[in-house]
Amino acid sequence: AAMLANPAVDVIGIYTPDHLHAEHIIRALDAGKHVICAKPFIDNLEQARAVLAAQQRSGKQVMVGQSTRFFAPFMRQREHFDSGALGDLVTIEASYSDDHRWFLNKPWARQAAFKWLYGGISHPADLVRWYLPDVVEVMGYAYLSANGRAGGLVNPDTYHFVLKAADGRIARVSGVYSCPTVPVERDSPMTCILRCTDGASQADYHEL
Repeated sequence: AAMLANPAVDVIGIYTPDHLHAEHIIRALDAGKHVICAKPFIDNLEQARAVLAAQQRSGKQVMVGQSTRFFAPFMRQREHFDSGALGDLVTIEASYSDDHRWFLNKPWARQAAFKWLYGGISHPADLVRWYLPDVVEVMGYAYLSANGRAGGLVNPDTYHFVLKAADGRIARVSGVYSCPTVPVERDSPMTCILRCTDGASQADYHEL
């Protein structure tokens, strides 16, 4: 409350558990503060409408703290693509799979409000939409693994999706969060592959 009332504070960062984001964003906006909020931003339409209304009332700026585009490997990849060296994009494959069983030690991670759909696979999905912003169709499957069930998860921890853009180009997004991984030299936690008319490019999280 003291921070919200402090006139010297211009921007509030929201890094609380996912299910508290909407409440905290609205409180910050109603206090006249700009907001940056960690992803997942909002995961249901009712709360999204309430946040939008609060933003419009306040006139303040709201930014989603989606970090992936700002990681050095992915920024270099984008610069290379924008230079024209790779030609036109044909397809993109992005994935984020890592052993996050340690995350299950957080009690709120085992609540129904917690979803790896927003907390994990939103990273590679955002990379796809960076290159193909006009996605019009999505098909996919989600599954709650045995490890996830044993750890108390109630929502899926394994995802595979195919996305189609308005111009017909397609992309693939995958994420697995409760299983062991192979060594990083073979299995980067986060990867983005561009396949283009004149070349291909791969950016990996471990190249940070």
